[in-house]
Amino acid sequence: MNRTLFLTNLKAHKMLFVIMNLVLLMYSSIMIYMFDPETSNAIAEMMEMLPKGFAVAFGFDDIAITLTSHIGSYLYGFIFIVFPMIFTVIAANSMVAKHVDRGSMAYLIATPNSRKTIIWTQAISLITMLTGLFVIQTILGILMSEMMFSGLLEVGPYIKINLITLLVFGVVSGIGFLGSCIFNESSRSLSMGISFPVAFLLLKMLSGASPDLSFLKYFTPYTLIDINKIMNTGNYTLWTSVALIIASFLIYFSAVTIFDKRSLNL
Repeated sequence: MNRTLFLTNLKAHKMLFVIMNLVLLMYSSIMIYMFDPETSNAIAEMMEMLPKGFAVAFGFDDIAITLTSHIGSYLYGFIFIVFPMIFTVIAANSMVAKHVDRGSMAYLIATPNSRKTIIWTQAISLITMLTGLFVIQTILGILMSEMMFSGLLEVGPYIKINLITLLVFGVVSGIGFLGSCIFNESSRSLSMGISFPVAFLLLKMLSGASPDLSFLKYFTPYTLIDINKIMNTGNYTLWTSVALIIASFLIYFSAVTIFDKRSLNL
């Protein structure tokens, strides 16, 4: 890994990183503030009044009684998918394809560093920023919960929810990074980076909208962010994490291999 290039990447995405953290912090603080142990049953009754397909499609199908399930159901069913997805699409495209499109990749390749060193630095930069996003939100979520409802957050399950969500985006970011390594044009890379995550989200929503479409959940990694299983099934987090890490590595490795061997036409 090239340290100078790594730090340059972090600096270039600093504003995007800060904005995404602030947006997620805003939604987290609002949702945590809305939790009321005494009225949780009333919220459950209100959610039952919504059409079943609507509630499931937006991740509100699990009735939240505890603070942890409240945060998990109302944030990680939609909000913590959409905004990290936006961050991932933009950052993945800018790691490689944008450099090739602008011609700046020629200067990077002209340095004494090998192609693999450059591309692995770009991959590690993307993974580091994505990890940082979720680590910060996890810490802030714990702190806000303790400030507003001391002792009510189940910290262990909450960390597991964030871990699975992060690893799911390891796969999603890998797909975007793969597109960035395949295409010379930033627009084509961006198209691939957008189409897959959005398709995954639509499949997740459609799978919950009707029992006849429930099979669609097997075609989107977002289904793995299953709050109920993460909180209540013993080995779910472990085996899901292993599977996601392997999948992410294979996608990133494929991206690096493709970039290392293809002609860039610079």
